[in-house]
Amino acid sequence: MIDITFIEEPCTQIYDPKIEIIKNDDIEKFENLEKVSGNKITLYLSKQFIEIYGKLNEYQLDIGGFFKKVLILKNIDPIIKNICKI
Repeated sequence: MIDITFIEEPCTQIYDPKIEIIKNDDIEKFENLEKVSGNKITLYLSKQFIEIYGKLNEYQLDIGGFFKKVLILKNIDPIIKNICKI
């Protein structure tokens, strides 16, 4: 599933895409989410992800991390918003 990690710092909000692996036993919980399939993989898109990034034409997956490997989206950058009112 592709979801959003939301971080709020003083004057800053950060929206960062996050990929979570879904176990086959838990797949029923995510059946109502938007799906994208291809090359023997199905991505479930959270409502929050679609609200922030919309639906993309392409989802480029890669493996990142040095010691602990994680699945990342290569073609999406975090969104950083300045929320301070000056």
